[in-house]
Amino acid sequence: MSVHQPPSSYILRKLSEVTVPEHVSWFPQTIGWKILAFVLLAFIVYKSVLWLKRWWTNRYRREALDVILLLRDSQVPNQSISYEIFEVMKAVLVYIDPSRSNQFGGAFLKALDSYGSDDKETFHSELGEKWMRSLVQSQKALNEQETAALITLCINWLESHKDIKTASQDVKKGEDYAV
Repeated sequence: MSVHQPPSSYILRKLSEVTVPEHVSWFPQTIGWKILAFVLLAFIVYKSVLWLKRWWTNRYRREALDVILLLRDSQVPNQSISYEIFEVMKAVLVYIDPSRSNQFGGAFLKALDSYGSDDKETFHSELGEKWMRSLVQSQKALNEQETAALITLCINWLESHKDIKTASQDVKKGEDYAV
């Protein structure tokens, strides 16, 4: 390191040395910027908490979709797949509304439709009725096209059904339970 020495030349002796300016802080100097930074930080934290809450409450959708997609890609017989799909959809319905745990048949299909969006295909249709019959009668098993249509219907429902709080209650609780 070299030591700084004043100029030795006769011409430069009377000149003053240039001072190095003070370091400029990146931290805001005025109260307005501090308030704006605090409000922006509070907004980011608020939105992050809302996103995390929505992510956590929709974990059942992701888990059910994973199982349905795994069933779709598996080589399991159709009778087994329709029963596994029923178990997944029943678990989702019971998670949404535990009082619907003993519904089966038409009441189960209506309950699924009550949480679905209005512009989509419904479960309470010929395919849904045949699906319910195939669960109790092995000779009424769904064919491959019907199973594929059922899987597609379940995937669409899982992706777009109404939230627990905003779901319409079209089906009265306590009616048409399985005997």
